[in-house]
Amino acid sequence: MPGGVSYDTRVAEIRRRIQQALVYPPLARRRSIEGESELAFEIGASGSPAGIALVRSSGSALLDRAAERAVREAAPLPPVIGRLRVPVRFELDALGATRR
Repeated sequence: MPGGVSYDTRVAEIRRRIQQALVYPPLARRRSIEGESELAFEIGASGSPAGIALVRSSGSALLDRAAERAVREAAPLPPVIGRLRVPVRFELDALGATRR
């Protein structure tokens, strides 16, 4: 895209960074809890997420809190205008490791 990186490319990078920052809660791992939390937030001028809100729960408070932490830990994030809604996926494979 002329003039810079596309919106879709930035959002894909934001999602990648959040998943990379994700720490699967040990208790959730032991209990084989999986799910997907959806969070909404804006990205400030410094690249820090602001106004993080849970839009859709994974069904587990452990996973929802870990998703919120991952959004904060992923900073600095690429700038995007407006409020984003990003899913954060928690999956265990047969060996108990997270799949990205």
